[in-house]
Order: sequence, then structure tokens, then C-alpha cells
Amino acid sequence: MPYRIKRKESIRAAVRRLAREQNVQVIEGLRGNVTHQAAHAVRKSIKKARALLRLVWTRIEGKHRGRVIDRVYRRAARQLNPIRDARVAIDTLEVLVERFGERSRHPDFREIRQELLRAMKREARRFKQRKTAASIRPQLEKLTRQWKGLPLEKKGWRVLAPGVNSAYRRARKALSTVASSPSDEKFHEWRKLTKDLWYDVRILERMRPEYMGGLAVKLEKLADHLGDDHDLVLLQDAAARSECAAPDEIELLNGLVSKRHSQLRVKALALGEQIFAEKASVFCDRLGRFWQAWRRKKPGGRWRMKSLRPASP
Repeated sequence: MPYRIKRKESIRAAVRRLAREQNVQVIEGLRGNVTHQAAHAVRKSIKKARALLRLVWTRIEGKHRGRVIDRVYRRAARQLNPIRDARVAIDTLEVLVERFGERSRHPDFREIRQELLRAMKREARRFKQRKTAASIRPQLEKLTRQWKGLPLEKKGWRVLAPGVNSAYRRARKALSTVASSPSDEKFHEWRKLTKDLWYDVRILERMRPEYMGGLAVKLEKLADHLGDDHDLVLLQDAAARSECAAPDEIELLNGLVSKRHSQLRVKALALGEQIFAEKASVFCDRLGRFWQAWRRKKPGGRWRMKSLRPASP
């Protein structure tokens, strides 16, 4: 099912449906033999569900149920990280070697590859031996009921406006931070906030497809640049833990990673400047007008935000 709100659907019904769809995908992805690809897909569905929760966070009556939902998702994602990250490291090395061609084909890179492959198999074995999927699935199955009973205190755009405003504002602020003081951690944080906004835009895409669809494409591209950048950090960390790699091959790898970091970050910053050129209030006000026109089937229309608070967690 598309990750979108329907025009005649109430916010409560949409939130429950979208959450249920993601939860089903998470639970089904944890059945049977969970591969690296399945773990990656499950983590994506968890991220969508958590982004949905943050979107409506300020309009939840009492936060206990929301905190329970977020805590279960966060723990599940954390347990899936090792198996996913091990696969990412080896895939990132192959992409890096292919991108820079013969210059990166150091004969000892095969030792790094072998070490990364061993680590990937080791994490898959641990995941299976510890029955990780079976242990976290029952907790996730209970979340459908938690989502169904999630109380929202407002209706219409006023449920969504604070979350949209917060997602844009925080991602825009993160751009300013990485531009003035770049670091691996700050770029990774910007990536997470960008993906939150991307998910919000996808949820709302039907209200103005030509605008929201184009914005979603840009946000996805930005998230991809930042995701590739973070994968390089994972590769470096995994290679540094290798007991087989010689110092000269680690030095060569770090040089290639640094070069690719520069390329990706230049692209990300340029695209970010385009996306976040305006203030959050202007952006959110425009989306509010889109929403009102869409729900009422009237072009244009005026709408003014009131009393927006930052969303959490």
C-alpha cells in the first residue's frame, strides 16, 4: 500500500492505517530466515513508523503510549543494526573500488574484503543463534493495538502542522550546523532529520502531487548522498577493526574514503541549500494551504499557523 494519506480519510484513520501497514511489513520481514536484505527492509519500515509517530507527536493526548511505541521500535532497530551494518561495509567497499578503478585495486584489499565477509557471516550466525527475530517479533505484534488506541487531541491539518514544521526546521538547522562545523556525526544527524522530512512529504504527496512529488525526489536524493556518506564511515570503522589489513592498505582505503566523502558532501550541501532556502514557517504555511484546498476541493485558500510547538521524541 502507498505510504500516503487519502483525501477523504480522517487523520486518525490514516495514522492507524499507515502504522498498521508498516507494522505488518516489519513482522513479516522477521519471519523465517532473516537475510541481510530482509533486515534492511525491516529497518526501513521501522523508520517510516517512527517518522509517522514524530509527525503527530505534539497532538497525542498523554505521551505514555507514544513513548512505548517508540521504545519498542528503537530497540528492534538496534538489534538489527549489526547484521545490516556488516553487509553495508562489504557493499560499500565494492562500490568504492569500482568508482575509483585500478587506482584502488591494492592487492591487499582482498584481505580487507575477506575480513569484512567473515564479519558479515559472523553477525548473521549470531543473529540466528540468538534467535533475535523471534525475540523481538512478539513485542512488535503488540504495537498494532497500541497504534489503534493512540489518542489524538486535534483534527485535520492542526494534527500534522507542528510535526511538519518541526521536521523542516530541524533539518534546516542541521544543514547550517554541518556547513559551519562539519563532522561525521553531524552529517549523520542531518541525514536522519532529512529522512524524517522526506517521509512526511511522502505521506502528504497526494495533496499537491506536482509540488510534493518533486520535493520528495530531491529529499530522497539528499538522503541517498548522506546515506552513502555514512556508509563510508561504517566501512572505515569495520576496516580499522581488521587484524589482517596492513597499515598501507588502511591508509589507501582512508584516502579513497576521504575523497568520496568530499564529493558526496559537496553535492549534499548544494542540494540542501536548494531544499531549505526558505524558513520553516513559510514552508509549513504553503503546505497548510495545499491541505485545505485538497480536502475542500477548492483552489488556493488561506490558512495561518497558530501555536506550533517542536515535535519530539
